[in-house]
Amino acid sequence: MKKIFLLFIFFSINVTAEPLKEIKLGFLATLSGQSMEGGTNVVKGAQLALDEIKSVSKTDGYIIKPIFEDYGNFDLTKAASAAQKLINIDKVDILYPYVSEDVEVVWRIGDRSKVPMIAVRPGGLKVGELSEYLVRVSANDSSLYDRVLNYALKNNVKKLAIISMLNGYCTPMTNYTVAKWKELTGKDAYLLEYNSGETDFRSGLLKVKNYKPDLLLTLSLDQTYIFKQAKDLGLKVEFAGVYLHADKKFKSLPKNVIDGIVYANYAPSSNSFKRMYIEKYNEEPGESADYAYDAVKITYKCLKENNYKTDKLISCIKSIKDYNGATGLINFTKDGDRIAKNVQLYRYLNSKFIIED
Repeated sequence: MKKIFLLFIFFSINVTAEPLKEIKLGFLATLSGQSMEGGTNVVKGAQLALDEIKSVSKTDGYIIKPIFEDYGNFDLTKAASAAQKLINIDKVDILYPYVSEDVEVVWRIGDRSKVPMIAVRPGGLKVGELSEYLVRVSANDSSLYDRVLNYALKNNVKKLAIISMLNGYCTPMTNYTVAKWKELTGKDAYLLEYNSGETDFRSGLLKVKNYKPDLLLTLSLDQTYIFKQAKDLGLKVEFAGVYLHADKKFKSLPKNVIDGIVYANYAPSSNSFKRMYIEKYNEEPGESADYAYDAVKITYKCLKENNYKTDKLISCIKSIKDYNGATGLINFTKDGDRIAKNVQLYRYLNSKFIIED
């Protein structure tokens, strides 16, 4: 009789236990080539968030599975193919483009399939307006360049030179910055543009040298190379940029090249996020890790609030108010753009980033 009772219990457990339902998250990231550092940071930040929510989602009957697709060094043809694979073959429930460049080529793919898209780190202009199925966790970066231009005005800069890479992020942001400088001063900035993949900037920098600017602003993924070559050519000009905190190449440059450089960046990640990240990976979080973490956490917040249904995910995210994330307080516009967070101006002196004001 005891054996029959135990068999009945075993049979009942196996009959009534339901398999976990799967929610698939598809990430696009630069996981190889020159830009692999940023893509790797996205993977680490997302995985940190997924580790946090794993036990709770399983209790609710769901397992959240990430799928990461590499598109090399901003190979946008590869990004489009990766998005097609994630949506049509892997059948992801949510797509996570990385930056402005891949958002530009994949948003139509997600839009046609009505797949919710949560862009991790696009700083370009008007991203949220592209599709009703798209939001972004990062803000429009124009506030960073506004901060640099305000610094220029306060320090009596008369002649501004800008070196910009031609791509989906830098080009519209450069156009914005040039127009803003004209609006503020009535003067044109000297503009030097170059194609992605170029590494020798000396001929262009000689033209900049002849212009004799007071401030040289870079809108580029290659700003560390530009700073080095400019110094080698003897340019006597103050340098300015953005996003230098997490650029490991920057800190490896000689002191005489980088000492005194001014740059704008958003307020740093929350201390609690930094602690968790260091505990898991034994290193400081790199650029975009905190945004990937927040992208997953707000996804989970809205999934849980809507019984893990994705049809109301984007509208739920747009309605978020004062969410305390790794990247600070998170709020969205009606179009799904992140409202800008605090911007700080730094100067690099004696191997340290010092807040300028």
